[in-house]
Amino acid sequence: HPKNYSLMFKLAGKITIKKIKNNALIITLSNYSKNLLSKHTHVAEDRIKVVYPYVDLPKPSQEILENIKKKYNQLSLPLILAVGTSIPLKNFLTLYKAVEDTNMLVLRVGGDEKIERSMYKIPENVKFAGHGNLSLDELSALYSISDVLAFTSVDEGFGFPLIEAMYFGLPIVSNKCTTSPEIVGDSGILISDPYDYNQLRLGLYETLKNQEFYRKKVSERSKLFSKEKYIERMTYIIKSIIKP
Repeated sequence: HPKNYSLMFKLAGKITIKKIKNNALIITLSNYSKNLLSKHTHVAEDRIKVVYPYVDLPKPSQEILENIKKKYNQLSLPLILAVGTSIPLKNFLTLYKAVEDTNMLVLRVGGDEKIERSMYKIPENVKFAGHGNLSLDELSALYSISDVLAFTSVDEGFGFPLIEAMYFGLPIVSNKCTTSPEIVGDSGILISDPYDYNQLRLGLYETLKNQEFYRKKVSERSKLFSKEKYIERMTYIIKSIIKP
């Protein structure tokens, strides 16, 4: 989002756009990003190709899983994972309102606790689980022990936590903003109003009640974001450029 970048970054972007208009193909991560690029750069859509990324996170050992459970969820409460930085566009305030006075426990990963507590009223059932200091094994363990990923962002070019959740078979509750419908499809719950915390709360309860159903759905959806699919698509694009 333009508000998140410096003036120098924006100027560099404009220079880059001028250069690419008359040169190579553009590869981007989603159809949503493709449409934005075409609209703002006036590059023809057929010169912008979409290649979905993949994730390859380690499977956590049983020891790490047990340590993470003891550290963050000793009471075995329904666990809601929320991954992302603390910028307002991530919309974590809606999540905090949704879980207030419930038995759900939120694990915030990637957020700056000091910043967020200065901006929002944060309920007691929210725990901050690392701000840039988690190992990949610990991050994988958090995905593995959680019951739902709450992805509340209102502006994303892709949304890597979505496919990270799918990789671990973790059900998703998100909204109908920007890329979430494209990435999640019908494998999770997408609320219509991203700021309606009552809708979000109901979506979380629904997902917790039907864990097996939604875990099966996201596991099937994850096949779209596999390493094999990525290689297949990139190979096709490269071959289309390199003509004999």
